[in-house]
Amino acid sequence: MNCLAKKVRVRLFAGLKEAAGTDYIETEWKTGQTAGDLKRNVMLEYPKLQGWISRSRLAGDKEFLPDSALVCPDVELALIPPVSGG
Repeated sequence: MNCLAKKVRVRLFAGLKEAAGTDYIETEWKTGQTAGDLKRNVMLEYPKLQGWISRSRLAGDKEFLPDSALVCPDVELALIPPVSGG
C-alpha cells in the first residue's frame, strides 16, 4: 500500500462533462506527479474519456498547467477541453 497516494477531485467541463455524465471525477494522486501523469491516470481509469483528455488541458487553481508541472493535491483541478466559437 502506498501511504503517499490519495484521491484528488478533477472538475470536468463541456464535452468532457457530458461524456462522463458527471461534473467531476476522482483519480489517484501520488507525490511528485505531474500534470501529464495525472492526465494519463485519468485516461487509464476512465477509458471512454481518452479522446477528450488527450486534447484537453489541466488547470490548477484556475491557471493552465504545462504537462511538466508538478500537481499539488490541495489545489482545485479541472480538465478543460478545447473550445470553438465565433
